[in-house]
Amino acid sequence: MTQFRDILMAENILDERPDAERKVLGVGLPAVGWALAEAGRIPYVALISISVFVPYFATQVVGDPVRGQAIVAVMGTIAGLIAGFTAPLLGATLDALGPRKPWIALGTALQAVLLCTLWWALPNGAGLSVPALVIALALIKVLYAYTEVLHNSMMPFQADRRTIHRVSALGMAVGSLSGVLIMSFVLIAFSLPGRVDWSWVPTVPLFGLDQSRFEQARITGPLAGGLLFLAILPLLWLAKDAPKAQTRFLDAIGHGARYLVHLPTKLKGNRDGALFLIFRMIFADGAVALVIFGGVYAAGVMHWGGVQLLIIGIMRMFCAALGSMVAGWLDGRFGCKRAVQIQLFGMILLVIAMIGTTPTQILYFWSYTGPGAVDNALFSGPPEWVFLGIVVAIAFVSLGLQSSSRSFLSRISPPDQTGAYFGLYALTGSATSWLGPLAVGLATEYFGTQQAGMVPIVAFLIVGLAGLFLIRSRVDGSD
Repeated sequence: MTQFRDILMAENILDERPDAERKVLGVGLPAVGWALAEAGRIPYVALISISVFVPYFATQVVGDPVRGQAIVAVMGTIAGLIAGFTAPLLGATLDALGPRKPWIALGTALQAVLLCTLWWALPNGAGLSVPALVIALALIKVLYAYTEVLHNSMMPFQADRRTIHRVSALGMAVGSLSGVLIMSFVLIAFSLPGRVDWSWVPTVPLFGLDQSRFEQARITGPLAGGLLFLAILPLLWLAKDAPKAQTRFLDAIGHGARYLVHLPTKLKGNRDGALFLIFRMIFADGAVALVIFGGVYAAGVMHWGGVQLLIIGIMRMFCAALGSMVAGWLDGRFGCKRAVQIQLFGMILLVIAMIGTTPTQILYFWSYTGPGAVDNALFSGPPEWVFLGIVVAIAFVSLGLQSSSRSFLSRISPPDQTGAYFGLYALTGSATSWLGPLAVGLATEYFGTQQAGMVPIVAFLIVGLAGLFLIRSRVDGSD
């Protein structure tokens, strides 16, 4: 650890000041430790939920993309319901207990163990059964929601209100760049070998992985689990934790229950704060559903395999890092609220465009009858190029939207209640997270197409955007 700090000082990245004042990239070391946890959290979402494992599960393990999307919807609904009914009590209870670090370590360790079991997800249910995998994936998502509540609730301890938006943006950027690196490794080491004749790509997958048994997709479970756990080590070492309270565990549970009962009064006197939390909850439902089903949709509608989805994932993560930095500029130029509105409007247009693009159709109106993909590692034909551009643009907007939302709440919340408001932010984000997957699942089952299943996502985003116009706040003089 000492050698690592010496290197940072030698490169002028770390200020040679007392621990409490040291800065890295404009924020203190505690904030850096907090932000580095995203280096495991965001790649987990990219590898498992979006680009590789869940699309593989829906298309190869289940065997039918439409049925697979419906099953993924059930899984998302189950996980959302469990998190929605238990995460608020967990968060309120730990507010009374104080420190979050031990619970984050425990939750992440359990998540890592469950992710390792995904190695036994063989095609056509030959390994772990589909129900067993649904249960495992649901538990992983619940644990992810729990640790997200704890991680977000620690952010106010890492910086003051003037620089909190930098901490949020840094976390998003670090997580996205980590995703670029890990997915590039998976692509070059496991997916491309044997498919392309490029000098910098191994001729066979590393570590003896067998592509015919889809081991290049199954390995992402253990890989994501290991990275997730390693990434919290800087948080455990550097980040500031909540002070320990002199409260027994059972008393803390009682305090948490009473807190939830009186939850409506917590927002009394702050109409704008209440409105933002309500409508953020709604558009977050749509954004969560888009994350869950984005890869499944691309695999089923565009018939893209693991190589294409990995390439998309890498591009998504790179553009997401840029998007988080652009979000910081939007926050400063137009104000946090306006930045959220701009990004929500862009996401609505992009999802509508995505629904109207198929291998034979471009943006609803232009038909395409040319050849499809000529190589499993490449994209060919105008529909694929357009769809690729839309997906990458959605990633650019979505991560910036998360960063701007956290920044907006940090500005709109009363100075003496910032911690409570971030707790509410995290709790409302999980309380109804099952609604989006449920709506997508019902629409997919009823209409029998993946395109129809994505329409509810647009509705959630539109309602969330409309609600933000009711907020009168003029934070930073820009709104």
